[in-house]
Amino acid sequence: MASEWNIHPRAAACAVCGTPFEPGSTGVSVLLPAEGGILLRRDLCTACFADSGRPERDARLSAWKFTIPTATPKEAKSEPVQRETAIYLLTRLLEAGRPEDTGVIYLLAILLERSRHLIERRVTREPDGRKVRLYEHRATGSFYAVTDPGLEDADIAPLQQQIIRLLDSPAPQPSEPETP
Repeated sequence: MASEWNIHPRAAACAVCGTPFEPGSTGVSVLLPAEGGILLRRDLCTACFADSGRPERDARLSAWKFTIPTATPKEAKSEPVQRETAIYLLTRLLEAGRPEDTGVIYLLAILLERSRHLIERRVTREPDGRKVRLYEHRATGSFYAVTDPGLEDADIAPLQQQIIRLLDSPAPQPSEPETP
């Protein structure tokens, strides 16, 4: 027997008593067999579903509980690191080339890789044995060579705090060229 899988979205009210589903209320959706192998969805308030005399309770193929979302405005999903700011900071630190920034640069690259903004393309070894990871920025195609400093667990928390401070501070403005 072939079943038709055209299951409709949740109804606005209970199929039995007609009570509207309000934000924060719960109900039960049931799938029932119908003629011709079609599956029928019925949405019931919890009181109607609890009524043991209802055929939906015994003939159901499947049932699941739902909760109507509350009508609060959607909050913007905040990222732990703003991507444009983090990319700008990574670029700026790489251009400065200061050895003391190696840990911050590496941790920024890892954060951007985990948030899928950077893709690790290759890992090479320097003559001294250090790993250099080549990352590509998904949106722009820019490449970043990042030295792996071999961080220990104890090194990460201070570096995270340093990144937070750097991202919270205003970006340095480019100096204006001198006029003759």
